[in-house]
Amino acid sequence: KEYTEGENYIYLEGVERNFDNSEVIKLKVGNKEVELSGKGKDDILINIETADNVTLTFSKEGTYKIKKICLYHLSEEHIKEAIEKLRRNSMQDIRIKDNIINGKIDSDVNGLLFLSIPYGKGWEAYIDGEKTDIYKANLGFVAISIEKGEHSVEFKYTTPGIFAGGILTVVGWLLCVGVVVKMIVEK
Repeated sequence: KEYTEGENYIYLEGVERNFDNSEVIKLKVGNKEVELSGKGKDDILINIETADNVTLTFSKEGTYKIKKICLYHLSEEHIKEAIEKLRRNSMQDIRIKDNIINGKIDSDVNGLLFLSIPYGKGWEAYIDGEKTDIYKANLGFVAISIEKGEHSVEFKYTTPGIFAGGILTVVGWLLCVGVVVKMIVEK
């Protein structure tokens, strides 16, 4: 097939190794390096600079199992089309105030709305005023499911444990005041 400008990827499915779990194994693919635990099974996708010649090098000698190795090429045209599609289906009119993020989206497809906000307890999401589930995306970011059409979106963050922490603080201060008052009365 004719070569076109773009990006090349290598996908390693089911990279399995069985060493001491405390060890760190380095997998070098071309000029890129990935760290793996000594024991486990992972799928790995790496952006490589060239598809002409790819060498896999493990930092530790031993037996490794790789279920499947695939090379992928994304043409520059395909990447531009994907970026344009993402732009068309992204949140607009974004407002951030205190612990609330608001915006609007007019999506031409059903899908996920991804935000580069770290996933964690304390987040709540609303679509058109209705509470919705939040998903962990891309290893540790926030995403929600969006249906085709126009929607208002809101994310609210409340620090986990803030209410309990406030109550404990008040109780602590009351105890301190009580001890001081008791000491003064007993003198």
